[in-house]
Amino acid sequence: MLVTFVFVGILILGLVGMWLVDHTRAFDHDVLGVISFIIIIIGFIGVFASTVVGISNHTCVPLEQAKLDLEYETLLNEVAYVKELQNGPVSDLTRIEYTNIAERVLEWNKKALEAQTLGNSLWMNWFYNDADRSMKFIEFK
Repeated sequence: MLVTFVFVGILILGLVGMWLVDHTRAFDHDVLGVISFIIIIIGFIGVFASTVVGISNHTCVPLEQAKLDLEYETLLNEVAYVKELQNGPVSDLTRIEYTNIAERVLEWNKKALEAQTLGNSLWMNWFYNDADRSMKFIEFK
């Protein structure tokens, strides 16, 4: 959320620069005008992009929650399947399945850690919805 406020501040800084160009004679109008225009463009693009991303993340929460729940349950079932396979004879196929599932669980846990860490950050919390923040870690040994 603070990222959006930083872009709003940049936009206001550019607008103040343009106001100074129009109402004072103390500055070099050409240079200040160009710099202010560039700052306004950067601020506008930043505010627009962060607003669109924030709104889109918060309007699709039920769909995102359903997808995350499905992926979580699938990974839990695969982990349970691999634990059952470990009790039986070990084959190359078992090792390959174990490795593939371990990689997928690792990716899930990375996403969960990122969502929980950045979702609680004052700088980035607006870009993560409640579905992302509710991701649970999967234990896999």
